[in-house]
Amino acid sequence: LGGGALFAEKLIKSPVTGFGQTLPAVLKKYNDISNQRFEDLVLKAWSSGYTRDEIMKEILGDPSVKQGKQGAIGTMRAQMNAIIDTALGFAYEQAHAAATSSSGVAKKYIWISIMDGRTSAICIERNRKIYEVNKGPLPPAHANCRSSTAPYIDDNGDVRAESFESWVSSL
Repeated sequence: LGGGALFAEKLIKSPVTGFGQTLPAVLKKYNDISNQRFEDLVLKAWSSGYTRDEIMKEILGDPSVKQGKQGAIGTMRAQMNAIIDTALGFAYEQAHAAATSSSGVAKKYIWISIMDGRTSAICIERNRKIYEVNKGPLPPAHANCRSSTAPYIDDNGDVRAESFESWVSSL
């Protein structure tokens, strides 16, 4: 196996930090929950005597309401998007950490959180904290985590936090 294949295998076998489980386990759990939710919806519709239109609103949501019920499909889509976003964030941070540690340029990294009304308590607490490479936590800290890391470089007393892309292009 080449380096990329080994890295991909490691990603699949490692617990996604935002979920605490491997991606295959998260996907299986999501699939089981979604199937149960849909089965429950069908049983509820049948036992309650829903009309065709009522069943369609439960499944697809109610398009006549601007911020109304998104329906079972919309809920499943939102949950799958959260899983995808979190898994991609995990893969990005793992690649970023591998590149940082293998280059030897930075021995530390800084945690960077987007600070707004949606920022979680854990990300607020970790924001701008400095960790040693391969010893500190990596994002995602939870599902839909928007935090990232950047190499911590001390040039003549100046602390510079930059994006991974700008750091790589400066090498």
